[in-house]
Amino acid sequence: MKKNWIRIKDLKFVKDYSRIFSSKDVEFLVDSIKRVGQIAPIIVDENNVVLSGSRRVAAANELKKKSIWFVRIKKEMSIGEIEYLICSNNHRVLSNVELFNVLTILEKVFPSCQGQRNDLSETPEEKEKRMAKLAREAGIKPCRARKILRIGKFDIEKLKEIDEERTNLDNADKWVTSEIKRKKAIETIAKELSTLRKSAKTFIPEVINTSCAELEKYPDEMVQVFIFSPPYFSQKDYHKNKEEIDNELGHERTVDEYLDNLVKIITPCFNKLKDDGCLFINIADTQIDFSLEGIPQRLAQRIKNLGFYWRNEIVWEKINGMYKGNDTNFTLATERILMFSKTKQYKSKAVTIPFKNSTQIVKKNHAYSYRSQKNSPRNPSFINIDKEGKNMRDYFDIAAIKTASCNQKSDYLPKGTYHPAPFPIDIPKILIAKTTDPGDLVCDIFAGSGTTAEACEILGRKFIGFEIIREFAEMAEYRLLKCHLELQKHRELEEQEECQQLTLDLFQELSEAA
Repeated sequence: MKKNWIRIKDLKFVKDYSRIFSSKDVEFLVDSIKRVGQIAPIIVDENNVVLSGSRRVAAANELKKKSIWFVRIKKEMSIGEIEYLICSNNHRVLSNVELFNVLTILEKVFPSCQGQRNDLSETPEEKEKRMAKLAREAGIKPCRARKILRIGKFDIEKLKEIDEERTNLDNADKWVTSEIKRKKAIETIAKELSTLRKSAKTFIPEVINTSCAELEKYPDEMVQVFIFSPPYFSQKDYHKNKEEIDNELGHERTVDEYLDNLVKIITPCFNKLKDDGCLFINIADTQIDFSLEGIPQRLAQRIKNLGFYWRNEIVWEKINGMYKGNDTNFTLATERILMFSKTKQYKSKAVTIPFKNSTQIVKKNHAYSYRSQKNSPRNPSFINIDKEGKNMRDYFDIAAIKTASCNQKSDYLPKGTYHPAPFPIDIPKILIAKTTDPGDLVCDIFAGSGTTAEACEILGRKFIGFEIIREFAEMAEYRLLKCHLELQKHRELEEQEECQQLTLDLFQELSEAA
């Protein structure tokens, strides 16, 4: 290939290029040029401004060279060709954004082999070969090329965050992957929700997309049990919009402001609760300047001042507690459920749960059955409502609950559905079974993704929930409708089986009589 040379003294620079790189970079290039010569040209524009190759110019100056090999950008070149020419220069340390530009141009240079036909798609092997080719041309590994393309096509700002060292490639890729799944799940819910509403016929899910302040409009003494988990102080962002986040519960300036706002929300619950009803709040503490604030205890005292009886502080264990970035403290692996009753006498059922080391829990038909060590089936179900003379402990330590809340999923939601702070469904199941009868009304003033709603439907309780964020309200409604329709289907099948069994029994009796 014919080389074009330009005098170094004729070169111009947009900025002081000596600030761009370290002396070690130049030393390496000086040694390399001494041994094998200049292996790639610098890139200049029509005014001899260096667009790529500042390090090589510095190395050439160190070697006291008078000229250097160059390629000039021409007017007739397209923007894509210019970007490719500059960014494909592998002797530059390219940023992730620049690598994304290179890879997108290379995708046009090496398109997929399906051509103009839209009835064909690349096989996984063909995709891997093409990705390997793109990565080779860009001078990086295929796994890195794949991640950069995926991140850049979804949100170019994430690549800028990597370049600014605010995150890393793997974490950004995980975030993008989950966001893509979340977007698909939201689309699925929006697409299927109207069909589910029609299929449910007379069943109307009471998930109201509004603030829980609307609770005051409802009749007094209508709710048997309140179960909810409010946003924790200074921990989660439920809204995407910055202004909404600033006005959101949990983003107050101080813990006292947060507790005041939370108590204002809880105050109407007292009048709406039946005299034999209960209120459960799932809450966690937070640290400020390496010190716990005692939020559960301070909140409990304020609620007690409203007229409630503080009955219990239940502890449940999370197997994957969130690390708070502080090696001097133990990782928080538990959360608290504050239990209150309106009067001294509340509706209390004889409910027990098994110890994790005594039985193997087997999930079946949306309930739980036991198997002993010999694997023989056991009845009753997961929540034992028949056993008398025993009281539940205030520590939930069972395999079904010992799970990370962030990994909690529902069979009735599309894969990839996301809520920042769900809790395991077995928590409301136990609380509902302990303090309500079938047909009683349960209310969740922070309905979220509908965990309490699903528990109510499974146990045959009525439900009403308030959720201010539309995405989560639709998620909870979708979940409740799916659960209702599937349980209805199971009940119909059971009725058919019972009817068939009765018919067989009657036929057998008639045969024996004959």
